[in-house]
Amino acid sequence: MITLIKKEIEEMNTEICSYIEKVKEKTVILYPYNDQSIKLAKIMKNEMGIVVEYYCGKEKEVLESNVISLDDLKIMSSMNDIVIVLSEPTKTWFDDYSLLKTFGINDKQILNYEQIKYYIAIQENGYIEGFLEQIFKSGLDNLKFSRSYIILTNIEKCKSVYDLLEDTLSRKTYLRILCKNIMQCKFYFDLPQSKQYFDESVFKISDNESFWDVGGYDGDTIQQFVECCDGKYDSIVTFEPDKEMFVKLVSNSVQYKNIIYFNAGLCDNTGMMMFQKRKFGASRIVENDNNDNDISKIYGIKGDDIHLKPTYIKMDIEGAEKEALAGMKNTIQLFFPKMAICIYHEPEDIWEIPLMIKKISEKYHIAIRHHSYTSSETVCYAY
Repeated sequence: MITLIKKEIEEMNTEICSYIEKVKEKTVILYPYNDQSIKLAKIMKNEMGIVVEYYCGKEKEVLESNVISLDDLKIMSSMNDIVIVLSEPTKTWFDDYSLLKTFGINDKQILNYEQIKYYIAIQENGYIEGFLEQIFKSGLDNLKFSRSYIILTNIEKCKSVYDLLEDTLSRKTYLRILCKNIMQCKFYFDLPQSKQYFDESVFKISDNESFWDVGGYDGDTIQQFVECCDGKYDSIVTFEPDKEMFVKLVSNSVQYKNIIYFNAGLCDNTGMMMFQKRKFGASRIVENDNNDNDISKIYGIKGDDIHLKPTYIKMDIEGAEKEALAGMKNTIQLFFPKMAICIYHEPEDIWEIPLMIKKISEKYHIAIRHHSYTSSETVCYAY
């Protein structure tokens, strides 16, 4: 499996280099305009041969001739020959990414600081071998390499999943995701498939589904489901523990028929539990409060205690997927629903969840798809 991984990493890096060559032909804009972006522009010119033509400031008006405003960037957003590089080397890059997406800018036209760093690093001879050696030496002592180390030390379990996957695209996607996680590669332009949860290359939705939306968020998946089946379904059961988000969920889906709402989390035990509120739909169940003001108590429900028949289950609950599956083991074995379960929240999810589903029922076929230009939205489909 390690030999297969190394070969796939080499292929992945070749594709990245080809992609960057095309970026060199584009109009490159750095955002936001600050001391960091000025330093990054010099690095990009010296290390990559990319000349930055413009900076974009966060203010509406700017004075420098090569600095444009956000309003200017909005006007330019429809142009196919621009690439925006997010210069902040911190977690705030996702806020900037989300802003640019509201302008209608295509994902392939947005690069981030970590991607630039990765491209420069892979130009070194022996980078792959050196990086893998560094991971094994550091082990779990270095948080930077912890996810990589966990995957590499469980590579035979990953191979077990790889061997049981149903189709060529699943095996390619799974292998590439492993490589990106191991190498900490932030390029995802090569993976996304459309129609998350409703990808017809995996399975089709029937006209009488009983759909369980586990992690209902603001009702976005319910809307997609209703559109996908043209309103022809039996029922919808949705779970959302965040009280504020639950209000939005109900408001956004109240026009649809036959919906049961649970302001609760799906888990392996019915009762109260700790819940941490986070941004971007990343709120999650936690083991204790740690004196965190963002943590409160919510109600959790064991799926087997509900006594309803699902035909299709979608699950995106920020790392609590295994507990939720365990809590509805009997329901799954009895009704054999189709499932779409997210497997990207915890390092172990990428092998533990597919193997867990097969253990619950050997009848399941397993497929893997990835649905975004970031590390999020890798989904295990079971049918």
